[in-house]
Formats: sequence, structure tokens, C-alpha cells
Amino acid sequence: MKKSYILQILLVGIILVSAFLNLQMDDEIYYNLYDFESIPEEIDGYNGVITIKEEYGLEEGAVIAEIPPLHLPKGECALEVSHEGDSDISVQVLNGSELLYTLTLPGAESNSILPFTLKEECYHLNIFFRYAGHGTAVIKHAYLRGNRFFYADSILYAGLLIAIILILGHYLRKKRYWELPRRTRLLIFLTILFAIWLNYPHYNSFMQQGQDMRFHLSRIEGIKNELLRGQIPVQLYSDGLGGRGMIGSLYPSLFLYFSAFLRLLGASVVAAFNVTEILFNLMTMFFAWYCGYRLTKSRTGAFFSMVIYCTMSYRITAVYFHQAVGEAFAVAFIPLIIAGLYDVLEGEKERWPVLALGISGILESHTLSTIMWALVCLIFGIVYLRRLFREKRVIAVIKAAGLTLVLNLGMLIPFLKYYRSDINISGTMGIGNFSSAAIFPTQLFMILSGSPGFPTNSISKGIAKEQTLSLGIAVLVCAAFMLWYLFVLFGKGKDRKVLETEEKEGYGDSLEHEPVTELEASAHALDGVEGDVTVHGDRRFLLCLFAVGLWFLFMSTTWFPWETLQKFDTINSIVRMFQFPIRFGEVASPCILFAGYAALFRLSLKKDIRNKILIGVGIASLLGANLLIDTVFEEREMHVTQYRADIQDQLLPDYVPKGYDKDNFPSEPVSEGAEILNYERKGTSSSFQYSADSDTFVDLPVIFFEGYEARDDNGTLLTMSKGEYGALRVMLPKASGGHVQVKYVQPGYFYLAYLISIITAIAFLIYRILVWRKALKARKA
Repeated sequence: MKKSYILQILLVGIILVSAFLNLQMDDEIYYNLYDFESIPEEIDGYNGVITIKEEYGLEEGAVIAEIPPLHLPKGECALEVSHEGDSDISVQVLNGSELLYTLTLPGAESNSILPFTLKEECYHLNIFFRYAGHGTAVIKHAYLRGNRFFYADSILYAGLLIAIILILGHYLRKKRYWELPRRTRLLIFLTILFAIWLNYPHYNSFMQQGQDMRFHLSRIEGIKNELLRGQIPVQLYSDGLGGRGMIGSLYPSLFLYFSAFLRLLGASVVAAFNVTEILFNLMTMFFAWYCGYRLTKSRTGAFFSMVIYCTMSYRITAVYFHQAVGEAFAVAFIPLIIAGLYDVLEGEKERWPVLALGISGILESHTLSTIMWALVCLIFGIVYLRRLFREKRVIAVIKAAGLTLVLNLGMLIPFLKYYRSDINISGTMGIGNFSSAAIFPTQLFMILSGSPGFPTNSISKGIAKEQTLSLGIAVLVCAAFMLWYLFVLFGKGKDRKVLETEEKEGYGDSLEHEPVTELEASAHALDGVEGDVTVHGDRRFLLCLFAVGLWFLFMSTTWFPWETLQKFDTINSIVRMFQFPIRFGEVASPCILFAGYAALFRLSLKKDIRNKILIGVGIASLLGANLLIDTVFEEREMHVTQYRADIQDQLLPDYVPKGYDKDNFPSEPVSEGAEILNYERKGTSSSFQYSADSDTFVDLPVIFFEGYEARDDNGTLLTMSKGEYGALRVMLPKASGGHVQVKYVQPGYFYLAYLISIITAIAFLIYRILVWRKALKARKA
């Protein structure tokens, strides 16, 4: 057997043994003096245990200690406590405010085991140790154990690590890594190191608190719970807003299904979320690499574009400061949109599927991002209008738009359905004075500033304790590259003549035109186009990209006249949707970055000089991003762990019917002329019995959304409407013992839209694989 295979087997074996050893801790949680909460001040803790004495004056039932709130799956558990005392200690197990069990720790020194069963998943499990009111009580430590693993996080992480190692090992062996050119081997090695570094915030069993974190974790839980209840796909989170229900169709959630799937496999919500973000980081790397390669035709250019884009200040802020999952997912697809626009408008129009995939990715990630980038595409379409028709490139645009529409029908149809319904969107999105949250231009240059505080203060409060709002090192340097390019382009003399000559000849040595390796050929799976192209005459694209970036940057600052424009109701209603002007940085930063970066490769520079510049920018970007991420870990408290998610009822009151009043909303069925009996609710279904001497109605403690149906014992469809405070109202006919079943039913055309999208996606994937394989064979021939 070859030595290389022996080393591979040993490596995998070590990982498996390490994973197995870690698994032993996934079925127990340990607590000592410093892990308990709500410990009374009157205790002796000098010897590392909790000691309560009668002379302290604690009353009967006073809390001696409390195990922090837990998020645990259903199943059998056992509480093992090492304790002693003169009298019994009462132990209460609660889920939120609901008392599940009252157990007893007998007096005298002992190791007691108290078994109990969780009949359903508990999001806020509390365990209280209560004083008997007399004698001495001592608690030394406690273990909470399950009859199986609470969560399969170790299995998930170990499996992911093994899969990555095996896939990477297979790739390197198949490509004969050691036989590749030295520079190619170096770039592959550095890419692996960068991937490891980029994901280091996720190498934990906990997460730091961010503005949007609990909201998105609740969405993951909502999808997981509804899938278990049979709602496929998920449109309504029945547990949202305290069990009143919340519509989910107005916030794209396709990529959260992966996290929900991991939850179904037994992973904790923290592990599921961390793994999802790791995979999205890797995907962002690949898309940024692809865009860089399309703009520079250089492996070196592709690598450094990947580094500076992934460490871009706006992206790091969205992922780790705001924890805005929708924006973070959308930012991953922006390089595809830029690369797609470049090819459709300037390069090979046959690569139009890349544009469709980029827009689809943003559409399935974040609605506001979709609006902004749709506007960007429109601007480019206007600038290139004559060329689109003269060179028949408009056909590629139509194809991209058509594919985007069909691929996303399953998301668009439900979205439009509920967007047009009686839902209060404008009242829940945005702040009153949009202009008050604009960015001071000074902040754009404050590289090392920022804290995990507010995303942005009101203008009247200045910039203290705000999160970083800087463009970051990479964007600022790329802006300088673009200005350098513009000075050469619109200047006179030798540099201008050289630039014009290179544009006519395809930029000569400025773009490296390296031989296409199988690494680049694999990347062409996105488009399946054979051959390579010489970039020429694309100054208009770079200028337009840079101008768009500058305009959106201008709109994010206090220099833009938002205060005046908001006096117009139409403009005010539109901008309020974006909540904060800082959102415009999602367009400004990538456009300036890629425009300036591509411009660097079009300047007359020696290759070694340009590479030194790139190395400097790359290192500076890494250090800047490292400081931003470390700020979060150093100044924010750990908020979420695998056992302490604290996400119950954290869905924000967005997208609710007009007239919804959370303070006066009924907590039980309300009827003026009927007696309601045996009301039950499971997921999106409710049932009850009633008696009524005349026709009347009942308002259920469920928020009204279109899609609910109510039927009596005979299957007759009952009339439904929005009741008082936004409650679900069911009209009841006269009956002495009627029974009503209420459930949420998705319209048939929803499923038709899903089916069309799925079939299109599968057919498109198969077609592209065939084209890709054909292109690979042509390259090898």
C-alpha cells in the first residue's frame, strides 16, 4: 500500500477517534457553584458549594439555586445532584411558566437521581431548587443527563470536517497537485488557509448576540417545526408571536431550509446556523473568485478578489455585527450579478445564466437587496440600451430574466399573494425619519473605529458607540485604483497612449491570459461556455460600475438631501422600507471594489509590481476584517449556546394584519352569543365545540391570514374574516353541539408554482452539467 494512502487512513482515523471522544459529552450538562443562577446573597460559597442555613432567614420555597434556562429536545432526562442537608429540597421543573414536575431531594448527604420526561421540545426549561424553610441545605454540583444525545452537534461537525478533508484530498489527488505549476499550488494552498481563517468565528458551540440573530434563529425553528407538522413548504409559522401565528412568505427563507434540515437530523440551532454560515462563506469565496477571474483573466487576480471581497467591511459587518442573515446571504451572490452583467453587456453573452443565478440567489435571500440590485440592472440596461439591440444582446437579457422568473415562481407567487393582502407592511418596516440615520462622511474613512453597539445613531447623537460604518481598507484602496485609472484614461501623454494601444490589442500583458487549467474549467460549470476571451473595450462597464457605487455611497451619507426628499409622501414611503441609509452600502461597496480592482489590471504595470500591491491590499484587508470580528467577541457577551438558545417567541411583530393589537389580542376564544368548549390548537390547526341559539361568531386567539379554512361536522365551509384586534373570526351557524375544525390550507396554485420552479431547476442543472462536461472534454482534446 502506498505511503500516501496509509497517511490518509491514519488522518481520518485520528479524526474519527477525536470525534468519538467528544460525543461522550453530548448527553450531559454539568453545573457547579459558578454555573447556577438566582443564588441568594445569604450563602456560604467559600468551599465551592452552595450552603444555606436556617439563621439566614430564608422563607420556605425560596430559591436556593436555579439552572439557567435551557433549550432541550423532547425525551427522557435525569437530574443527578450531589447534596446534603437536614431537610428535603424541592425541585421544580418548568417550561416557561408551565410547571412540568415537582421532585424532591431527600435530606442527608446523597447523590440523588431524579428522572423526568420532556413530552415536547422545551425552549425555556427552568429547574429551581427551593429551600424547605428550616435546617441546612447544601448543593455541591448537578448533572443533567439524557438517555441519548441532547444534540448531535459533534457528529455534525465531525462529519463536515471528514467530508471536507475527503473531498479536498480527492480533488488534490485527481488534479495531481504536486505536478501543478508552483504558483498554482501556492494559490490552492493559500485558498485553503483563507477558508480556514474566514470561518474561525464559527468554531464554537456558542454565538454572540447581534441585532437580528434571534429573529433568524426563530425562523429556522419555525421552518423545522412546521415541517414536522406536515406543512411543506412553510408559509406560516404557527408558533410565532406567542403562538398566534406569523406569515413567513414575505421574507425569503429558501436557504434556511438547510439549517432546518440539520435541526431535523438532531443538530442544535447554533450548530445548524454555524454550519450554514460556513458553507455560505465557502460559496462566497467561490463566487468572488469567479467574478475576479472573469474581470481579470488571472488566477492571481481571482484569488485576491476573493480575499478582499470576503473581508469587505460591509460584508463582515452584516455577518457578524448585525447578523443580518438575509443580507449576508444576498452579499454572497453579488459577484455573480456583476460577472453576469459584465458578460451579457461586454463579454460573452452566452454566459447569461450566471446573471440569472445571481439575481435568483439575491431574490431568495433578501427582498430589499433584490430591489436595489434590480435598480442597478436597470441602470446598466439604460446605459447599454443601444448596444443591447445593436448586437442582439437583449436576447440574452430576456433569457436571464425569463429563467429568473421561472426559477423563483415558488417564492414569488406566495410573496405577491400576501404582499397584496390586508397586511400592514409599511407600518412595521422602517423608522420615521430615514435621514436621521445617515452616515457622516467622516465615518467612511474610520478604518479601526466601531463597537458592537448601535448600527447607527440619530444624527443628533453623533457617532459615539456606533458599529463600524467605514468602507474598509479594500474598498478605499480599490477606489484609489479606479481614480488612478481615470487619471490615465482622461489624461495625456505616454500612459494614455499605452492604455489605448492595450485596449485595441486586448491589454497585452496587463491581463495575464494564463493557460486555462482544470481549476478554471471547473469554475465554468456556472456557464458551460467553451474557450476563453480577451477583454477589450470595457471601460464603459467599469466607469458605470464605479459611478453606480459612488451614487449609492452618496445616498448613504448625511450629504444626501434625504430630509428634504422625505417631505414628499411617495418618496418617504419608499425610502422608509430600507430603514437605514447604511443599506445602500450593499451596492456601493461591491461596485467600487470590483470596478477599482479590475481597473488595476488594466493599468500599465509590471506583473511583479501589481502582485506586490495585491499582496499588500490582501494582508491589510485580512487584518482589518480580523479586528472587526474580534471586536464582536471581545465586547459582546455570549448569548446563545447549543443548550441555551433563548429564542422562544422571538419572532418580531412584522407583517401582521392592519388593526392587529398585541396588547388587547384575545388569549382565548371570544364570542358574544356562543359557548365555546374544548378549544385545542396544534400547529396551524384548531378545533372546538360550541352551542349557539342563533347565528353568531367567535374570535380565536390566532392572527387572521388569508388561507385559513373552517368547516363544521358536515364539511360545510364556514365564512371567515378578520375580527377585533386582528384575530381570526369564524362565523358560526345556530347549533346545539356543533364542532368546527380550522386549519391553514395553501392554495393549489402555490403548489403549481413550486412544481414549475423545481422542474425548471432540475432541468437547468442537468442541461448545464451536460454542457459543462462537453466543455471539459473540448478543453482536454
